[in-house]
Parts: sequence; C-alpha cells; structure tokens
Amino acid sequence: MTWKRTKITFKNKGDWNDNNQKRWKRMWGIMKTLKDIKYVNWVKVTQLEKGMPRDEWKKLRDDEKFIVVNHETKTISVKIQTDPVSEVGINGCQIDELIELSRLILSKFNENVPCKFNENAIKHLEGALEELDNRRKDRENRGVEGSYDV
Repeated sequence: MTWKRTKITFKNKGDWNDNNQKRWKRMWGIMKTLKDIKYVNWVKVTQLEKGMPRDEWKKLRDDEKFIVVNHETKTISVKIQTDPVSEVGINGCQIDELIELSRLILSKFNENVPCKFNENAIKHLEGALEELDNRRKDRENRGVEGSYDV
C-alpha cells in the first residue's frame, strides 16, 4: 500500500475547480473521521488540533508518539517498530496497527455513506488482521516470536 501525502494550495480562485474541490472534500473527510479515534489497538492516537497554542502543540509533538494526527497540516504520522520487541522494546507500531487504522477510517466512511466496495475492503482488512494474528500464534507455538528466526 502506498500512502500519498496530499497538500492542496491555490494561488487564485481560477485554480479552484471541481477535481480539486473533490480532493479537498475527500481529505477533509479522512481528517474528520480521525477526530473520534483515541486508540488503535493499544496505541494512543495523539490529536494536534488546528489553532492549538504553540507550546502545547510542541510538547505533544515532541513526546514519544507512535500515531499523530495533525489537523493543522492535515497529515497522519505513524512511527513503525524497527526491530523485534524482545531486543529493543516497543519503539513504534506494528503493521497490525496500520491496518487497523485503515479499517477504522474506512468503517467511519461506511457509516456515513454505505457502499458494497467499502464493505468488501473492510472484510479484506479484517482478513489481513486475522492472518497476522494466526502468524503470531504460529510463531509463539514454535518459540520464535519476537526474533528474526523463521
């Protein structure tokens, strides 16, 4: 999956066309759905609000955060786990949290605008989470969970 950072700027009113308006609404919709999300699995989601006092914003940003939703810049930042937890401790999110975040966003969209394509995508994301859980259980049973061993 490729994540694309979208930034939309307009120099004059003539630049504001239907395509740009649709992109802006879609981006605003994503950010709006994230406002209610407090946790993704065990990971706390930090919300940096637009217009937040600079010192408060800087403190929140500088603390060790794994998922940050910045409403000012309309971005989502996810810090990924670098090595096995048994070797370095928890220093980021697992791929499970990234998939769960995607599932939560899509589920919120589907509440407002139900669609069979969204429902199918949600089922596939849930299937991916189930397979990753099966992998984890298999690795635990073989005694290789938390290591680079195959």
